Amino acid sequence: MTKKEKQHILLAINEARRHLHDSRYHLCAIIASGNKIISIGFNQLKTHPKATNPYRYLHAEIDAIIGMPIEELKGATMYVARVGYTSRERICMSKPCKYCAAAIKAAGIKKVYYTYNSNAKIGCWDIRNDHNYPILEEVHPED
Repeated sequence: MTKKEKQHILLAINEARRHLHDSRYHLCAIIASGNKIISIGFNQLKTHPKATNPYRYLHAEIDAIIGMPIEELKGATMYVARVGYTSRERICMSKPCKYCAAAIKAAGIKKVYYTYNSNAKIGCWDIRNDHNYPILEEVHPED
C-alpha cells in the first residue's frame, strides 16, 4: 500500500469510530480518485421508515456511491472500515456484501481496500480481475 492509501483507510477507520448510531457495527466507506476524496458514506439505519424487506438498511458503500456522477466514480478506489459498537477500538472484517459488490462494479470503481481483521490487516479486492487478497502489512492509527 502507498502512504496515501494507508491514510485513506486510516481515515475510514477513524470516521467509523466517530459515527454515532445504534447499529451493532459502525462502517465508513470513502471513495478517492487519485489523492482526492470524492465521497464518504456511513451505514445507516432504515432507508425508509416503511421499508419491510431484509435489505432495508443502507450500507456505507451504497451511501458513498449514491448521488455521485458516474464519470467521477470510474477508476476510483474505495476504502471500507468497520469497527465494533461496544469496543470501537476493535477493527472488524468489512469486505463488501454481494449487493454492495454489484453496485461497486456497476459504478466502475477499480479497487476496494477493506479492514480485514482486528490485527489491523487490510484486504484488497482488485475488481479488474475479481481477485481478493489480504495485505499482510498492518495499518495502525499511529502510522
